[in-house]
Amino acid sequence: MRMPKSLKAYICLMLILTFITAVLILPLNISHAQTNNTQNSQPDLIGVVKSLSGSKITIYIAKLSSQSNGRGFGRGRIELTSKTQTITVSSKTSIVTRVFQNGQITEKKLSTKDLKTNNILYIWYADSKKTTAKRIMVMGTYSQSSK
Repeated sequence: MRMPKSLKAYICLMLILTFITAVLILPLNISHAQTNNTQNSQPDLIGVVKSLSGSKITIYIAKLSSQSNGRGFGRGRIELTSKTQTITVSSKTSIVTRVFQNGQITEKKLSTKDLKTNNILYIWYADSKKTTAKRIMVMGTYSQSSK
């Protein structure tokens, strides 16, 4: 069975339009993903606030470990180390926490004044020196029962 020329032309046109659409839209999706990569990426550092002084936060460096309940479901657990690190917060640092509101998880903006000793922080660095934070997410409060 032979295809009519008009059907071949239609299929070719659709393939060309699909290709052009993919070429135009794919870079937009990539650039959108790159601008949101901090929100979706793993933090550079996890820590628990030891002390606060102005724009400096000293944290105990922590590790996340997971525990399985035997059915394939796990729960993250914070393990503190004795190592500390001081992080600088600049005017460009975004400090947030997640809240459950109206059936959705949203981010609430915070300031350094909202941070407390024993807050669990997820930290993304702003620079390669690993001293200034670009983003800090408060994940709750560390307690001895978290061990």
